[in-house]
Amino acid sequence: PHNCPGCHNKIAQDYNYGEEFDEQKIIAKIKENSILNGITISGGEPLCKENIATVNKFIEDVKKERPSVYVDGNGWE
Repeated sequence: PHNCPGCHNKIAQDYNYGEEFDEQKIIAKIKENSILNGITISGGEPLCKENIATVNKFIEDVKKERPSVYVDGNGWE
C-alpha cells in the first residue's frame, strides 16, 4: 500500500473498512447485475508491478462478462 498523499479516495486506504472480495465473487456480482456495463479499477495498489499479472487476468475474465473496463491510476511506479 502506498498511502499516497494525493489519493482521491482516502477511505480506501483504511484496511479495516469495507469488505474483501476475491476475483470470482466480484465476477459473480457482475453477472448478477444485468444493468452493469463495466467496472473501474482505480488506485495505485491494484496497479503495482507486483499485482499487474493478477489484475490483467482479472480484466480478461471480467471482459468475458462485460466489455467495459476502465483503469484509473495516478502514474505511480
